[in-house]
Amino acid sequence: MAWQANPFGFLFYMLALVFVAWPWLLGRFPGIEVALTRARLVVWAPALLMAGMWAYDVARIARL
Repeated sequence: MAWQANPFGFLFYMLALVFVAWPWLLGRFPGIEVALTRARLVVWAPALLMAGMWAYDVARIARL
């Protein structure tokens, strides 16, 4: 039931785990911060995720 209401919730959960593990990731992989700063996906991924959630909700509500 929860999966049908918000299938994007697991992505937010994974993102929260990354934020919790961020200090460990920086210590383990020192070049990750530089690589992520140069990646355009880091900038566009949240916007695309929000647009996908919005489109899903509009389509789900339209079916009701």
